[in-house]
Formats: sequence, structure tokens, C-alpha cells
Amino acid sequence: MGRPLKVLLVEDRPEDAELVVTGLRRAGFDPAWRRVDAEADYLEHLNEGLDLVLSDYVMPGFSGLRALELLKKLGLHVPFIIISGTIGEETAVAAMKEGAADYLLKDRLARLGPAVVHALEQSRMRRERRQAAEDIARVQARYRGIFENAIEGIYQTTLEGRIIAANPALARITGYASPEALIAGVTNIAKDLYADPKARDELQRRLLDRGVVKGFETQIRRKDGELIWVSINARAVLDEQGVLCQEGSLEDITERKRAEEQLHLSEERFRQLAENIHEVFWISDLSNNGVLYVSPAYETVWGRSCESLYADPNAWLEAVHPEDRERVAQAVLNKKNSDKYDEIYRIVRPDGALRWIHDRAFPIRDAAGRAYRFAGTAEDITERHQLEMQFRQAQKMEAIGTLAGGIAHDFNNILGAIIGYTEMARMCVKESPEADEYLGAVLKGAQRAASLVRQILAFGRQREQQRSVVQLRHVVAEPLELLRATIPASIECRVSLAKDVPTVLADATQVHQVVMNLCTNAVHAMKSRPGRLEVTLEEFTVDMHLAETNPHLRPGPYVRLSVSDTGCGMDAATLERIFEPFFTTKTPGEGTGLGLSVVHGIMRNHDGAITVYSQPGEGTTFRLYFPVHGQEAETEAPTARAAPPRGHGERILFVDDEMSLVHLGQVILEELGYVVTISTNPMEAIASVRADPTAFDLVVTDLTMPYLSGTDLARLIFQQRPDLPVILVTGYTANLTTESVRALGIQEMLFKPLTLQVLGEAVHRVFAKKNAVPAGGPGKRK
Repeated sequence: MGRPLKVLLVEDRPEDAELVVTGLRRAGFDPAWRRVDAEADYLEHLNEGLDLVLSDYVMPGFSGLRALELLKKLGLHVPFIIISGTIGEETAVAAMKEGAADYLLKDRLARLGPAVVHALEQSRMRRERRQAAEDIARVQARYRGIFENAIEGIYQTTLEGRIIAANPALARITGYASPEALIAGVTNIAKDLYADPKARDELQRRLLDRGVVKGFETQIRRKDGELIWVSINARAVLDEQGVLCQEGSLEDITERKRAEEQLHLSEERFRQLAENIHEVFWISDLSNNGVLYVSPAYETVWGRSCESLYADPNAWLEAVHPEDRERVAQAVLNKKNSDKYDEIYRIVRPDGALRWIHDRAFPIRDAAGRAYRFAGTAEDITERHQLEMQFRQAQKMEAIGTLAGGIAHDFNNILGAIIGYTEMARMCVKESPEADEYLGAVLKGAQRAASLVRQILAFGRQREQQRSVVQLRHVVAEPLELLRATIPASIECRVSLAKDVPTVLADATQVHQVVMNLCTNAVHAMKSRPGRLEVTLEEFTVDMHLAETNPHLRPGPYVRLSVSDTGCGMDAATLERIFEPFFTTKTPGEGTGLGLSVVHGIMRNHDGAITVYSQPGEGTTFRLYFPVHGQEAETEAPTARAAPPRGHGERILFVDDEMSLVHLGQVILEELGYVVTISTNPMEAIASVRADPTAFDLVVTDLTMPYLSGTDLARLIFQQRPDLPVILVTGYTANLTTESVRALGIQEMLFKPLTLQVLGEAVHRVFAKKNAVPAGGPGKRK
């Protein structure tokens, strides 16, 4: 395919037209053509988007010159080439002067292709020049409109101070009737306009140094002599002759300067106040967000100098925590169109400390009511925020403790029945080793469940540290058993607890809390992906080199607990802050940021230390160092006990709202030789005591019952008979301690689930204290 070409042939001889078309094809064109030989037909087809007109010079009733004339008259810029059998050189030249692109002889069509290519190229170039000229004209018209209608004064001057051009706004600002009057009336800007000619010299100096000057403020004198303030933006340019001159814009800022002056007086009155308050007081300029004033408290709160903020007005925002920065930046932008700016956000000081800020501001308006400044205070609310977080955490822990207590009460009642009846059943099947083995398995499972309940209660309550000599192997193993059920199957759990580690002085409940926190964090770091959690306990000697790297370690023997995971790991910036209160990398709702700071505090209270090693993508290892104590642990592994001492017919009132438990208590105590009266209603129990205060030698009562608690029942009993012993049984201590219970006159406090051994020994201790055995034979159930 050749180059497409839409051609109109003005030719009265069809055979000549065919020759021309053939010549075009040979030249590499693919012509779409039409032949006309009359003026009317010619005019009809001129507006069909032609690329080229090829015309004979002389035809009957029409001519090439006439065709060219019509083309020009219609303003069509289509290349026009004359092709004639005979044409003189003068005629050809005349035709080209009239606008023809070229002329050819019919018997010399070899030049047709080059002539067409040249004509088309020339046409394209002329078209582009026309388009450029039109674009320039449009731009000039647009800028002329801007120049004439701008609110700001626009000007061009020579470097010597003569005005070359000025718009109507500049004439109005300077008090002249028109730009022409201004140009004629001001022959030297420095002398005729500037209140201080040196200000003009300073502007000129800056312009020559920098090429551009923005916001140059000075005073000028209007035609009537009034002094006004203006802001000038100018640049150095070359005019049409290549001569350096100045052009720029000028804005009347008199009202703004007056308002600023009033504000300055107001600032002076309040400066002493602002510089002596703990809050950061600041004033910003809305036009450029520049900081006009910041009080010295900024240096205390932000940890950065006021000078650095004046130099870089965004320095305060760059210190905002990355998670808050976008929100705060958007609020700063929005305050230009709003009267409200009230944000709470975090900042990071140069030392890495995190502070919470409450930032509030209000607009300052000019006489026209336009906000042009904002003034505000930024208050450090870190301590208040931490107290609020601690209060919410305390509320959460209180709720957890309450829930745990309720669960423990009901669950311990169930376990009490299971354990008690299982023990009694084992006593009945001594001749069947197989049954005894099965019942032993039931008892072991129930005791394990009771241990889990005790752990739940330990984590749910808040109490003072109670350190004792403990064997960490047993202490660490307990929370790990509780954790196993919560660890996803995709995570392999490896535990290696050395059996022969020395004892340490520790609070077992707090160690539970440490293990739970570190292991839970490790599981979260692996985010249910396949991974490995390793917990290791071993004896370790801290040498001088390691002690020098950690101020909380001293050379000597330690028990080291290590918790490792293969999770996402942490970068150096995160590692530096993980022990800060409220710092967390978890999403909102997943954590409070208190966990690791609490762990760190627990280790310090244990005279120990905690270290951490982590790399992004390589997991994390925490190592905890507990100083060796060396004494035997206060809680040894349970050994076989002798059967509990038997009674001698002492009369016992057993009170519990759970029917299964009162029957169990009755069976156990009667098996041990006591006479037992049972009651599931504390109101009936106190009625029995009132009816005959000497009818019982001991009362065993549950703590949590409807109508009357165990402690209230004890008080009523003591009113009837002060010397009647009471044993309190509970599945949840709530706020009770052994000391507080004894202060009420209660002899013993036992914890559910009860075993035959525990209950029997407690009853025996109480009667032993009385140092007397009441008369009476073996009793019967009532």
C-alpha cells in the first residue's frame, strides 16, 4: 500500500487525469481522487478534507488561476500544483506568486512525486506555524486578560527605576487614575514611590543576587502622600531587546500589617504568661504555616530547640509518631477552612521517649473576619494518659478476676464432688487393683483440673509481691501446661527444663505472669504460621564480660529462663523501645503495650535481668536471669502421707448450698468417726445453732451461699456461742486472706476442691487446739 493521498484533479481531459494518477501511484502514493472541469463542481468538492489540488492551467470555461483564486478566497490551506501541457515561465512564476506550490509540464511527469512530497511538507510546516501563531495569540490574550483584571498590581520596570508597564490594579493601589498616568507621574520608583529609597536598593540587591524575590515587604507612598504597606514578588528578566529588567507583582497588605501590629502588642502583654506555663503556647501564620511564636516549654516537651522550629516550621510534625502523622497533617491543612483544631497524638523525642500531646488551637481574624493566624496550646498529657491506661487495665484485670472467681467457685464445687467421691470409692475397692487404678486416673485428672483453676485465679488477682524460695522448674511448668491448649497446632512447642537447677527467691505468681506474657507474645509473632516455640531452663554462670554489657547483672550463678520463637522478629528501632510502657507493635485491640514493661519491672524486682535478641524475619529470644538463692525450696514435691487422724464422736454441723458436697462432707467425716449434721441452707443452719448453742462442737461452712455468706454465718454463730470453732471452705478467696479470716474468729480456711486428707487434718487441728474431747459415743447421721 502506498501513502494515502486525497486529491482533487481539475482537468477537462480524462486521459490526462489518468496519466497524472498513474504518476502518483508510481511515486508511492495511493490516491483517492476525483476529477472536475467546471467551477461549480470544483467548489462542491473543495471542503472534503483534501490533501492536494492538481490543476490544468487552461480549460474550456475554467482555468487553473481561477481555481487557485477560489481556494485562497475560501481560506483553505491545501497545496495547489499546476500541471499543464504548455505554460510559459513568466506564467508559471506568476502562478506561484499567487500561491501555487509548484508547476509541472504534462510531458514531464517524472517530477510529479518529488513535487507532491515537497508541496505536502511545505503545507505541513505552514500549518504548524499557523497553529503556533494561533496558540501564541491565545496565550497572549489570556495573559493580557489576567494582566488587566488582576487584583494585585503587576509591573515591569528598568533596573534604573523607570516603569515600562503597569496594570490597572497597580495604578489603583498607588492612587493614580490609570496605568498611563502612573507611568507618566513616576519617573524614578525609588524616589517617587518608596517611603525609604534604601528599601528599593535592598530589593534590587536581592534580585540581582538570587534572580527572584518573594514576599518583600516595604512601605510606599501613594499619589496623595498616604503611606501603605505592600508585599512584592519580583524576578529579573530580559526584555525583547535582551536588556535586564525587573517584573513582578505588588499586594497591598496595609490592613494585615495593622492587625499584626495590634497582635504584636497583645503578644507582648501575654508573653510573660506564655513563657511561664507548662503547656506549649504557639502562634502560626496561615498563609505559609510558618511559626511566629513558640513558648520555651516546647524544648521541654518536644526535646528540641525553639530555634530549630523557627528554622523548619514542620519540625514539630516530623516528631509526631508515624502512625499519627498523616492524621495530624490533614488536621493542620483542614484548619485553614475550619475554626476547629483539637488533636491528641504521640510524639517521639530525640532520646526515643514517647509522649502524648493534646494540641488545641483557635483562629485569629483580621478586621474583615478572615482567619490569618492560629494560636494554640500543646499539653503534655503523658502521665494522665498512662494513668487512664493503667485504670482501664486495672478494670480489665478486675473483670477477669471476678469472672475467674465465679468460674472457680462453680468448677471447684464440681471438682470437689469428683475428687471426694473418687477417694471414697477407692476406699471401697481396695481388693480390686484394676478399679483402684482407674479411679486413681480419675483422681489425677481432677487434681490437674483443680491446679488449672488455681492458676486462673492467680492470674486474675492483683496482690503484693510474695517472694519465697522456689524451684523454678515446677513454677515454669505450671503456666506451660495452661498454655498448651491455646497454642495452634501449626506451632511446635519444645520445652527443656533442667531438673537440677538451684532454687531462687521468687514470687511464683509473677513468674507465671512472665512466662504467660513471653509465650503469648511469641505465639502472636508467628501469627498462626508454622513455627517453633522453645522454652529452656538451665543453670548459668554470668561472667565479667556479660555483666559489663548489662547494668542489672553481676558475675555469679544464675538460673536462666529462655523463650525463643521463629516469628517475624524486630528491627533495631523496635528493640530500643519494647520495654517502654504502652509501646506496642500490635494493632489496636490486640495489646496495651503494658506486657513487656511489666515483665521488665518484675525482673528488676527479683534482682534479675532480661535481655532480648532479635532480627527481622529470624525470630526473637528473651533470656531472663534469676540470681541463685541456694536454700531448699519451701514447697517440696508431695510425699506419701499417713491417713488422717480419726475423731471421737465430735459433733459437726456441715453447711454448703451444693447438695452433693454436703453429702460428701458427711460421708468423709463420718468415715473418720465424727457425728455430722448437714444443711444446704445457712438460714436453717443458724436456726439450729440458736435452738441449741451446745448441740455442735464444730461448724464447717461454705463461703459463697445464697441468703447468707459463710463469714456472715460465722458472725451470727459467734453471737450465740463465741467459743464454737468454725472452718470456712471456699473455691475463691476474693478479698479474704488467712489473717482476715482469723481476725473474724474463724479457726481455719480451706480451699476447694477438698480431699479426705485435707479436711480430716483440718478438723483434727481444730479439736486439738481445744485440748479437750467432748463426751459422747459414735454418732449417727441426722
